Amino acid sequence: MRMRFVKTLSLKEISLITGQTKNTIAVQIHRGLEKLKILYNPI
Repeated sequence: MRMRFVKTLSLKEISLITGQTKNTIAVQIHRGLEKLKILYNPI
């Protein structure tokens, strides 16, 4: 999350740094955002 939104790196840049695929990074970011939404907007 920090790499994507604070450091504003692209998925390609993050994948080069971490050694994971762009798709893996995208999935992890999506899942993280969903968890944050639940934490900050409890129903």
